[in-house]
Formats: sequence, structure tokens, C-alpha cells
Amino acid sequence: MYGVMLAFGTWFRGSWALAVHASVMATLLGWPFVAVIFVPMALEFFLRAKLTKVLSWGFSALTLFLVPMIAVDYYYFRRILVAPLNILIYNVFSGSGSEKYGIEEWPFYFKNGFLNLNFVFFLAFSSFLWGVVGILMGKGKFRIQGPFVLLKLMPLYIWFLIMQIQPHKEERFLYPIYPLFCFAGALSLSIFAGLLQHFFIKFSSKSIEKEKRSNFKRKGWENSRVLVGVVVLVCVVVAVVSVSRTTSLLINYRAPLLLYSDFYHLSSISQQNSSVNLCVGKEWYRFPSNFFLPDLGKFSPKFQFLRSEFRGLLPRHYDSSPSATWIIPPHMNDQNLEELSRYVDVSECDYIVDQDDEKQREERYAVDEESWKVVGWYPFLDSESSPSPHRAFWVPFVSATKNKFNRYVLLQSTRSRKL
Repeated sequence: MYGVMLAFGTWFRGSWALAVHASVMATLLGWPFVAVIFVPMALEFFLRAKLTKVLSWGFSALTLFLVPMIAVDYYYFRRILVAPLNILIYNVFSGSGSEKYGIEEWPFYFKNGFLNLNFVFFLAFSSFLWGVVGILMGKGKFRIQGPFVLLKLMPLYIWFLIMQIQPHKEERFLYPIYPLFCFAGALSLSIFAGLLQHFFIKFSSKSIEKEKRSNFKRKGWENSRVLVGVVVLVCVVVAVVSVSRTTSLLINYRAPLLLYSDFYHLSSISQQNSSVNLCVGKEWYRFPSNFFLPDLGKFSPKFQFLRSEFRGLLPRHYDSSPSATWIIPPHMNDQNLEELSRYVDVSECDYIVDQDDEKQREERYAVDEESWKVVGWYPFLDSESSPSPHRAFWVPFVSATKNKFNRYVLLQSTRSRKL
């Protein structure tokens, strides 16, 4: 996303050489699929710049980023490889398909787009139409650079269409074009405001012969205030909805971060003379990172998995040997098939992090008071039992009465485990 933002920012400012370097950086060091976003950029360069100059920029960028990348990868993997090429081969040419990681229906990106960008999402989608309107009616009043502004809007539609037709959809797949959503939304609002101003002035000019010029100037000022008011109103609405969404996320979903922070500062862990196992079952994907586990040397807690209803491939612990970066670890596959070697028995767990949901199919450890005691817990939204508008957006004094919460618990074993 940052590479795309840098590339488009330098493209818009006319720093084409920097734009080429930023786009190559985003493709090679970021995500190779974003290369399709830069096709309209390349088209403008080839149309408006010398071919030799464009090719020299590309060669310079490849030398600057590809050569060091291959060298670093060789140092760690002990073989020559091009990581972006491997990603393309696996995801596009292997024939395995992304369906094995889950399938979402077509409204998925539209729902997530509105949740994350609210009305800016729809403004951005209408930007091409507003760009055409600006070209046909603006006559330079809206600072529209002819067809080339439409070319700058095309990457947004290209990426969204490619992601939309994929069976497997994830919210993070839209991250690369979030800067483009903001740009396209701002452009739509700017053209709409300019169009309003154009019609206000045109309407006022019809009465100039009937009124004094000073009165016309006063009316022009009033028209300008109306224009500013419309823009401010749109920005305020977007800001209020954004704050509501952000507040909702903080209130409804912050429990894992708070709970793992509490675990980090547990005094009972630092007093252990051996390492402890922190286990998770169905909540495995909400574990933030190992930075939330205290570093106690050889007595550091170990993060372990309990088997749940999930039947895909879970992450594996990194090998600690000197050759860990270039060996191929066992018990791995590229088909997202479950590996039973990932799991430990619950008797090996000293602590468990779980969301206690009375509807869950897995064992409810939190109600087994003989085996587990609750060290701490925080409320976590029960999305299935909470109505859609209130779970997505926070409304003061209303959301708290409409939403239902489960306990997100940290449990400590009451049994002594042989170490």
C-alpha cells in the first residue's frame, strides 16, 4: 500500500523516474500482483515520454531492487530464487486455486469497502463518471487534465475487478488500493463542488443586469459559502461515521490485545523455573504476535495449538538450528491440509486463551472450574447475536443495549503438570 501511494504520488507530481522506481519496489518487495495497477501508468509514460528513457528507468529500478533481493535471499535460502516469481507460479500457474482457503460471495468487498471507507468508497466508485463530467462541462474550471485523469483512475477499477472475480476474498486484498480510494473520492467531491459553484455563478450572472454589482458580489459570496458548506458537510459526515466505526472496533474487538498484554505482565510466569505452554484453540488467528510473549530466555512461554473445528493448515514453529532458514521443514503442505503434528493435548497446557461462547462446538474450558481458573477476561463482541448496524458502528447509549458480548478469557490450569 505504501509503495503504491509513493508511486502514484510521484506520478501525479510529474516525477516519472521516481514513479517507475516506486512501482518496481512495490512489485518486487511488496506484492507482485500489484504490477497490474501500474499498467495505466506505464501506458502514459510510453505515450508521453521517450521509449529509451522509460526503458532506462525500468532497468535502473530492476538493478536497484532485484539484484540485492536475490543476493539477500541467496544468503538465507542457499539457492538462487526470485520470490515474487515463486508467488506468481504458486497462485496463478499451479492450478491449485484459492478456493481451498475459503470462498466469499460477491457483496464481500462492497460491505468491507463501506465499513472501512464509508461514503468515500461510493464517491471513489463514481469518480470515473465525475471525471467524464468534469472533462465535458468543466472547460478547465475543474483542473481536469483531459483523458489522462481518467487514466489515473483506471488502476482502482482494474484491481477491484480482478479481486472481485476471485472466489477467495479477503479484506487485506484491497489494502494496495486504499490510497487510490482516497484520491478518487477526493476527486469526485472536488468536481461535484466545482460543478455546484459553476451553476451558482451561472444562476447569479443572469440577474446581474437587474441588480447592482455590489449585490452580485454579495450573492457570489453567499454562493461560495454554500459551496464550502456542502464540502464541509460531506467531510463532517465521513469523519463522524469513521469515528463511529473506529470506536466500535476498539470497544468490540480489543479484548485479545488487552488479554495478551496482561499475560505478558503476569508475575507467575517470571517465577517459573521452566517454560510454560500458552494454548489456543479456535482463537488461534487472533494471536497478535510473539512480541506479546515475555522473553525469559530458555524459560520463555511457548505458544501451542489445541485442536478445534478448524481443519486447515496451522503455522509451525520456526526451527532454531543454524540452518533453519534454508531447510525444508517437515509436516508442511501447499494444499491447506490439516497437520495433526501442530496440536498438543490439553493436559500439556498451563494457560489457555479462549472466547467463551455458549454456542461453540469445542470444549468450554472456562466453565470447567475444577481444571481451570479465570486469571482475567474482557468483553468480546458476539457478532452472531448482535444486530448488524450496531455491531458495525458505535452509537452512544444504543450500541451497548443492542450488542451481546462473550467473555474473552485467560485461564490458568489448576493441575500440576510434569515438566
